[in-house]
Amino acid sequence: MINTRKSTKKNYKKRAPHGKYTQSQMVARAPPRVRFMGTLFPEEVDTVLSYQTTVQLKNAANFYWAYPLFTNAPYDVDPSLGSTATLGMVEFSAAYLRYRVLRYTTEIRFTNVGIFPTQVVVVHSNTAISAAGGSAVNLEPYIGNKFTQKAVLGHAYSGTSQAVLTSKRSITEISGTNESLTDITYSAQVTTVPSNLTYLEIGAYVHDPAGSYLTSGVTAMVIVRMDTRFSERKNLTT
Repeated sequence: MINTRKSTKKNYKKRAPHGKYTQSQMVARAPPRVRFMGTLFPEEVDTVLSYQTTVQLKNAANFYWAYPLFTNAPYDVDPSLGSTATLGMVEFSAAYLRYRVLRYTTEIRFTNVGIFPTQVVVVHSNTAISAAGGSAVNLEPYIGNKFTQKAVLGHAYSGTSQAVLTSKRSITEISGTNESLTDITYSAQVTTVPSNLTYLEIGAYVHDPAGSYLTSGVTAMVIVRMDTRFSERKNLTT
């Protein structure tokens, strides 16, 4: 009978006694060395920063109300509060000196808590329309604008009292210029806002003004997500 079994004698590897590895085996099993070249951060980094808030759109003395937020200033999204930094802004500010928002998305959930049908309007703009903290401004004239969204909410007890409006915009679109990608006025140090701002105006007005003022109003749950580029890395070392 022919023996087809391969000899294992020549392939046998000698091991050290008591389960220990030989020196050559220890070298082969050693993990790779990681070498840090002075810093853990690149020269620039792109990330998404999110800001969430709830806005009350109501006015006991008039039929309408509007509330502004910044869409290219994650350092201070709500100008009425001051330094309302988005989650992660503080951490990236520890490593970089400047930021620039390239684009953003918005998601707004409206709920009518009043007893009359109400129109809600969202305007994306490169100029301020309402005052910080909200003001009695009617956004109805902006309906039909390329960067405007709208919805009609039924009264609070109807099945149509809610609506969700979403949007995705670039700062180039809203500013109307490609300079927003390079001009320093559309960027800012991490402790302030750009001198050229873009705005998210959120408004509501009673659909039938003969009914009532915007007394109970509309609740708007807002999420703004900003694609942000941090640059001018600080001199950090390991």
